[in-house]
Amino acid sequence: RCHQIDGEGALKAPDLTGVAQRLDEATLRKWLADPQAIKGNTAMPNFRLSDSEIEALIAYLQAQ
Repeated sequence: RCHQIDGEGALKAPDLTGVAQRLDEATLRKWLADPQAIKGNTAMPNFRLSDSEIEALIAYLQAQ
């Protein structure tokens, strides 16, 4: 509801098209686990994702 990928989705947050090619997996994992730890003033909320949810999101982003 916030991001856009390949031209689909919302425009409230940065476009995530190709994000897995721009950021390494460890950085993606940190963003998803605790966005404020990476960028203190980010509008991205901490969704308190489980490890398996983070793995699924990373796999999805890598497939884009």
